[in-house]
Amino acid sequence: MQIVRVTAPEPLAAAVHRLDVPSGRPVLVLIGGADGVGPDESALIDTFVDQVVVPVLRETNATMVDGGTNSGIMQSLGRAASAAGLTTPLVGVAVAALVGNDGDGQTLEPHHTHALLVDGHEWGDESQTLADVAGLLAAGAPTATVLINGGEVSRSDVAHSLRRGRTVVAVRHSGRLADQMAAEPPDGLITVDPRRPVEDQRRHLTALLSAGPEPAGPRSDHR
Repeated sequence: MQIVRVTAPEPLAAAVHRLDVPSGRPVLVLIGGADGVGPDESALIDTFVDQVVVPVLRETNATMVDGGTNSGIMQSLGRAASAAGLTTPLVGVAVAALVGNDGDGQTLEPHHTHALLVDGHEWGDESQTLADVAGLLAAGAPTATVLINGGEVSRSDVAHSLRRGRTVVAVRHSGRLADQMAAEPPDGLITVDPRRPVEDQRRHLTALLSAGPEPAGPRSDHR
């Protein structure tokens, strides 16, 4: 894993350049969590990541950007990508003080290919940087954000994506924030139902990552 520590006053673009990740290709942002989920929701999340997210990354040759820790959906993604032999970059953005032996017990997910560690004191301090990293890596190529489950930190992540005109896809039946936002979606948020045929789910994400340059403003909901 290539790990880069962002050190002030270094511009973020310079730190991203040091990651040595190919730019100008589609970027899929994965946000959310898996706290308080039951066995059915957990199985649904793992299946969605394995059968929808990973194949879409392969088909669109997209880079993945997420929180990078060895927990929840990030752990599910890393394991599924490794099992599938996926070679696309998996880039984690995390708070440096909260990972490793000197943090709160969180470690980086070992199947991610790159990690960018940023300043901060609590989870959520990385949200703005995570959203910015996706845009820098895309360099004008299409981007989209997938919300699975999630809590208050994910709410901030959603806001940062929508503020940048990035479509957010909330996964229904995955619990907590994703279900709340799917019930009353703001402009720029659409939904996908993992209980529908997997080909339909893949088609939605593939279309977003093949839609041309990033938009100048939020898209309207088109559930």
